[in-house]
Amino acid sequence: MDSKKLPLWNLIALTLCAVVALAACVPIEIEIGVPTPTPTSTPAQALAATLTPEIFPSLTPLATNTPTLTPLFFATSATSTLTPLSGATSASPTPSLTPAIAVQPPQQPQPNPSGCSGTPNITFTASRTTITVGESTTLSWTVTNADSIQIEPSLGGVITANASRNVSPNTTTTYTLTARCSNNTETRTVRVNVDDVGAGVRPDPAAPTAPSGFTASGFGTTVTFNWTDNSNNETGFKIYQDGVTNPVLSPGAHSGTGPQSAQLTGIGCNFSGKFYIVAVNAAGPSSNSPMPTAVTIPCAPTTFIATGERTTIHFRWNDTPNETGFQVYQQGTSATKVGPRLPSNTNNYDFDALFCNGEGTYFVRAVNGAGESADSPVDHAVTVPCPPTITGASAISATAVRVDYTDTSTIENGFHIYRTGRDEILKTTIPLPASGRAGVGFPDGLPCGQKYSYYVKAFNDAGESAASATTNGTTSACTVAVTFSTIKVLDDRQPFTGAQITCDLNAIYGDFHRWPNSGYITINSGETKPISVTIVKNLLRTEDLGVVVRCHENATFQLHPYMGEVAGDYEGSANWSAGTYCPIKSKSNGTVGTAEKLFEICYTIKVTP
Repeated sequence: MDSKKLPLWNLIALTLCAVVALAACVPIEIEIGVPTPTPTSTPAQALAATLTPEIFPSLTPLATNTPTLTPLFFATSATSTLTPLSGATSASPTPSLTPAIAVQPPQQPQPNPSGCSGTPNITFTASRTTITVGESTTLSWTVTNADSIQIEPSLGGVITANASRNVSPNTTTTYTLTARCSNNTETRTVRVNVDDVGAGVRPDPAAPTAPSGFTASGFGTTVTFNWTDNSNNETGFKIYQDGVTNPVLSPGAHSGTGPQSAQLTGIGCNFSGKFYIVAVNAAGPSSNSPMPTAVTIPCAPTTFIATGERTTIHFRWNDTPNETGFQVYQQGTSATKVGPRLPSNTNNYDFDALFCNGEGTYFVRAVNGAGESADSPVDHAVTVPCPPTITGASAISATAVRVDYTDTSTIENGFHIYRTGRDEILKTTIPLPASGRAGVGFPDGLPCGQKYSYYVKAFNDAGESAASATTNGTTSACTVAVTFSTIKVLDDRQPFTGAQITCDLNAIYGDFHRWPNSGYITINSGETKPISVTIVKNLLRTEDLGVVVRCHENATFQLHPYMGEVAGDYEGSANWSAGTYCPIKSKSNGTVGTAEKLFEICYTIKVTP
C-alpha cells in the first residue's frame, strides 16, 4: 500500500473512535502492509481494522440498528503524536483531539407557584454545630413568603419550604440558605464545625456575624439589653459601656439564631450611659452594634417643704439630675398622687385643695423613662380649719361677755373672737382637747350696758377659718351718776327781791329729789347757789337718760311763775357723754321774737365703768 495514505487511515480511526465511544479514544496502531488483525480488544479497534484503503473513498453508512451519536466538541489546540508500528521506518505526526469538558448549568431554585410579596421569613438551624469526622448533623429550615429557595453547598434534590436533611461534612462547612421573593433576598447561615480526629485540632472558625437590633432600656436601677443573634459560631457575647474598657456583661453562647436578652442590675440612681454589643469566638469579636443610651431612675430630691395657706398647699423641693418630671404624693396606706405629673426642671407646685380641715404628710418623686425615684423626705401640712359652730353669748360683767361655741376641727391652733362691725380680735383662745369639743371665750374691755353681735374663727398655720354665725350678747348695765352742782338766777321778775324757791331734781322722769331737803332757799337775780346732790342709776345703753329740774315758789310747791322748768334729755348711748352741762331756762315775755333768760342749772354726768 502507498505509505501516503497513512494519515488518512489514522484520521478515519479517530473519527470512528469519536462516533463509537463517548468517553475516550483508544490509541490505534496500524502497520502498513500487514493484514488487519481480528478484533479481540475493543469495539473501536475492531471497527478500525475492518476498514481498508480500498473502501475509504466510498464508505458505507452504519447499519440502521447502530445508535445515532452526537459527536463531542473538541478543543482545537490539543495535539498528539503517532507511535510507529514495529518495523515501520517513520510515522507522520497527526493531531490527536482531546474532548472538552462539558459545562453543566447551575442548580436552579425551585419556584413557589403561589407567588409572594415583601421579605422572606427564614429559620435555619443545625441539630449539632460541632461533629467529628464521620458523624452527621441535621439541618432544618422553615421558609415562608418566598418564591425560591436555595442551599449552598448543594444538598441535592429539591429544596422545599419546610424540611430537614442530614449532612456529614468532612471539614468545617458553612451552609447558606437563600430565599427570594421577587427582588427581595434573605439569607441565613449555619456553620458545622468538624473536628479532625487524627490531628486532634478543630479548625479555627470565622469571626461571628454581628448581632442586630440591640437595645438598652432602664427600669429602676436595672438595664435590660435585647438583641437578635445572627451567628451560629459564637462562643458568647460581650456588652460594653461606651468609654469603659472591660465588658459590663458577658452572656454565653446561644444555640442557633434569634432574640436574646440580658440584664445589668444594681447600677444606682441617676445613671446614664451608652452601650454596644459584640459576638465573640476564637477568631475574635464581630463588629460593634449601634450604641443606644439607657438611664436608671433619678435619685430622690433631698429637700421637700409643704406649707399650707388657707385652702392651698405649697410644695417646694430641689431639682435632681437625669429626670423628665416630678410627681407629688400624699402618704397613706398607699401613696396617692397629688396633682398632675409635673414637667422636667420643676421645683415647686401649688395644690389648690379647696377644702377646710385638710391635713396630710407629703413627699415628691423624680421621674424618667426608667421609672420613679425613691421618696424625698416627707413634710406635714394643713389647710385652714373649718369654722366653729357658735352656741350663744351672755354678760359676765359690765365689761365682759361669755361667748360659747363648738369646735369642728382637730387641726386648729386656737380661736379668735370678733365683734360685728369691728375687725380687731377681741379674744384669742387656746385649742380644744380632742374630746369634748365645746369652747368658751371671754371678751373683756367692752363698753358697759352695750349689746353686740359676736362671731368666732378657728386658726392654724394656714390661716383663719371662715367666720361662724353671729350671736348677740350684752354687757351688764352702766352706773350713771348725775351730780347737780350749781343753780343761778338770771332774771327774777318778781316785784320783791329775793325769791324763795324749792327745786325738784330728776335724773329719770318720775324720780324726784327735793332740794333743799326741807324749807326753801332765797336767791336773788344774778346770784348763784351751790347744789350738792348726786343721783345714781344703773342703765343699759338702750335706755334713755333724762335730766329735769323744776323749781317752785317757796313752800307752795307751785312752779315759780317765771323760773318754771329746765330739762336736759339724753336718749341712748350716743348722748351718754360724760361732762358738765348747764342748761338755761328761757321764757317768752309776750313780746314776739324775744326771750328772757331766767335761770341756769349746772350738773355733771359720770358713767362707770
